[in-house]
Amino acid sequence: MDVAHLAAYMVTTNTALARREAAIGMVKQNIEAMESIAQMVGEAGNLATQGRGQVINITV
Repeated sequence: MDVAHLAAYMVTTNTALARREAAIGMVKQNIEAMESIAQMVGEAGNLATQGRGQVINITV
């Protein structure tokens, strides 16, 4: 592999890695957002059912 091909390969690999890292970051943000929403819904459910003995199950 000559220098030009090696350089092109490295750029392609680095671009793919950067895209992968960005995708992982987006997935992590989505998970954090879902956890936050689930927590808010859970708290709302707790407030809505205080003193009534009802149970709300939330699955994310």
